[in-house]
Amino acid sequence: MRRRMAVVFVPLLAILSCGAADVQKAVPLVGNLLEPHERLAGTAVAAKPPAVDICILENLPDGGKGCLWSSWGDGCLASNGRFYFAIGNHLEQIDGKGSGESRIYEYNPEDRTVRVALNIRDVLTDPMIDGGKIHARLEEAKDGWIYFVTHRGKSRTKDPAYKGSALIRFDPRSGKAEFLGVPVPGQTTPIAFLDPARLIMHCYAADSGDLVVYDVNARKIVWRGAGDSQEGGRCMIFDAAGNAYFSTKDGALAMLARDGTLKTLPVRLPGDGAGKKGAAFLRAATRVSSRGVVYAATNSGRFFSFNTITRELEDLGPSVAGGQYTAVLVLSPDEKYVYYAPGSHGQAAGFGTPVVQYDIAARKHKVIAFLNAAARRQFNYNIAGTYATQISRDGADLYFCFNGAPVGSGRNDTFGKPCLVVVHIPPEER
Repeated sequence: MRRRMAVVFVPLLAILSCGAADVQKAVPLVGNLLEPHERLAGTAVAAKPPAVDICILENLPDGGKGCLWSSWGDGCLASNGRFYFAIGNHLEQIDGKGSGESRIYEYNPEDRTVRVALNIRDVLTDPMIDGGKIHARLEEAKDGWIYFVTHRGKSRTKDPAYKGSALIRFDPRSGKAEFLGVPVPGQTTPIAFLDPARLIMHCYAADSGDLVVYDVNARKIVWRGAGDSQEGGRCMIFDAAGNAYFSTKDGALAMLARDGTLKTLPVRLPGDGAGKKGAAFLRAATRVSSRGVVYAATNSGRFFSFNTITRELEDLGPSVAGGQYTAVLVLSPDEKYVYYAPGSHGQAAGFGTPVVQYDIAARKHKVIAFLNAAARRQFNYNIAGTYATQISRDGADLYFCFNGAPVGSGRNDTFGKPCLVVVHIPPEER
């Protein structure tokens, strides 16, 4: 039986509903970007500052009470060389709070323009399906489309009319977008990871806590379970064979093999955390390296490496500032460094919003830029924390979507007006 899909062609004039005002341009962030922050005293700082470009997103509609334009999922550096990232207004009509709106933006590094590539409600018209957040990463598959799932402003609702989160794909070449259905009926999916070759998606169901494996081509769940054992619901590790690893309630790692076999491994995540038993859980992880190693962080900002071949785990100590909540890590193409921006949930502004390079061989953290002081002086704006970080294929540029807000705007000046930031790493520092 042939399945029907909602197909929407999104031409440029339709996307730019506010005209040229919705096309912005990143500008240089000026000032001393290596000015140390007192809370990071003793942390190594780069000798040469990077060039940094910034674009504070404008023309974000006021959705009324509870509206909080913000970024919660990782972006995608697509094969066309452009960076795609998502923001949402944190609302849902089903909750009686406006209309859940979210957007995909496109950054073109060639001319430094930032534009709205897709308004989610142009594709997703049913208010009983999540639209107010995109909490999962955007992922480009082998077919050239970018896939993602939506999320709710609130994680749960008791409304029987609620249908769940949407699976959507967007073609950056044509502007076409398609609604592919609801992968987990009746539940929201805060995070999802796509195998770009097989189009197999691993995601979490918020209410049950289940890990769900979904076949995108067949539009069906092929495995579901572990709701009684998994903890965190925010990250997974993947090896080269397609096996998935997740944290458990007692702080261990479990493996869901590609064939559906589930087993708990004899390793524990380092440090303490906020799990059901006070154990740490998995919060961020890099891609697997050519040696089979993944670099990861717990919810308390403790770094570790996990060898997916030997299944050995090694504690690498805390991130900067004694261990800070870090939602995204990227491994450099040459596999020498891990880059991150700690303090993801708005805390980063409190210690200068550092961008950090972790030297894998030396096991040392080095700040390559402090962003916030310059942003406050130049724009009266706080750069507050990120869930979206990507690195260029040559390892020279880092792409971020940061949450942020004008100084004095309330909400701790950390959410409500996200920004794009591009850090150009000097050759001497990489």
